[in-house]
Amino acid sequence: IRLRSEYESLRRGAQHVRALSEDAVALERIAGSGERVVMLVNRGPEPLTIADEQFSILHGEATLGNGELTIAPRALAVVTGGGARP
Repeated sequence: IRLRSEYESLRRGAQHVRALSEDAVALERIAGSGERVVMLVNRGPEPLTIADEQFSILHGEATLGNGELTIAPRALAVVTGGGARP
């Protein structure tokens, strides 16, 4: 609930849903101000890696390093920012 109150895009942004792989999906919310929040769901048994270190992790089991964002297996991460779309 704290994230929803702090980020306009989670309250009233446009939503886009994309499959990243057979086991992963990205739910992206973008506000009119350009604010972008992405919920990444990895249902697979392996980590999900996205090449982009411009994200900031807001919540979840994820790490940043070596130009990549990695989400743990069977985990969820909420991130903001990012240059490339996941």
